[in-house]
Formats: sequence, C-alpha cells, structure tokens
Amino acid sequence: MNRRDLLAGLALASLETRAQTRTAPEAESLYIPKPQLVEDRRFLHDFMDEFAFVDLVTVSPTLRITHIPVFLDRAAGAYGTIHGHISRQNPQSATFDATHTGVIVFHGPHGYISPTWYAKTGNVVPTWNFAVVHATGKLRPIEGKKELNDLLATLIAKFEKYEGTGYDFAKAEGVENGDGAGAASLVLYVPQ
Repeated sequence: MNRRDLLAGLALASLETRAQTRTAPEAESLYIPKPQLVEDRRFLHDFMDEFAFVDLVTVSPTLRITHIPVFLDRAAGAYGTIHGHISRQNPQSATFDATHTGVIVFHGPHGYISPTWYAKTGNVVPTWNFAVVHATGKLRPIEGKKELNDLLATLIAKFEKYEGTGYDFAKAEGVENGDGAGAASLVLYVPQ
C-alpha cells in the first residue's frame, strides 16, 4: 500500500459523508467522527498488512501494552484473524485464554495540521491528522509445537519478504523454533 494513496483515501473518505451504522459506544475502543469513519474492509485489511507493527492492549489484571509484529489472515473469521506472539515471560501472555478481550492498534501516517493550511481563515485551530485501525476481540493462545512453529515461520516470512534476504526460519539450524519455551502466541478473531 502506498502511504500517499492511503492519506488521499482517508481524505476522500472524510469528504464522502454518508449515513453509516455504528456499534454501541461501549464496544468501541476509539471515537471516530462519522466523516472519518472508513468501513471498506479491503482498505482496512490493506492498512493492517502495511502497518503490521502494532500495540497489543489488555486490561487484566492491569493495563498492559506490548508492541509486536503481527500478520492478518483475511479469510479466517468474518472480519479476519490477527496472529502474533510475545514472550511467555511477559505477564500479558496470561490474557491469552479465549476469555480476555484485547485491542490491537495499527498506526499509520500522522502529522500536525497547521491552521494556516485551511482555506477558511479566522477562528480556526490546529489539529493532528492520523490514520489508525483498532481491532478488538478475544485473545486465544496457539497451542502445540507445530502450530507455534507455523505461526512464527509465517510471521518471519512476512517481514523477511520486505528485506529480500531469502531467510527461511524453517531451515534455521540450532534455533529452538517451535519448542514454545519462550514464546506465547496469540490469535485475535476480529468480531467487528
């Protein structure tokens, strides 16, 4: 996804105000004014693929935020499924039990908007323009050596593709891949 196209798309989406359905306010993790609400799932999925280093937010037993790389399986579930992992020693891994809700925040481009940029003059103030996607769902652990190994291999392959190195996690010698000793992997089904 081209970042310039992303910003242009968000600007166009804000100009094309139309009636939009919203979920109950208590289910939302981010307030989005109607003119800025984007419901095009393909566009949102492209954004999630492009900006795949995310914040994983949980609140049990306390507020915790961990920054992790993830990948999106667009075909799994009604709205897609997000896969990632953290260290098993991270206390947040205790929330991967299919009962706790997590929020994953995908951050895109952002920037300060000076009031001098506006066509309208007079009583105007600056703002901050940004692009984010919040995905909310139940966190489920990945159980089993093969499943963990497959998740790690897919995650690593996604980012190695960008580097063009040809590194293959499955062929790495001396790597304790898939033993589960140090990794707690998660799946977040996006319900909306």
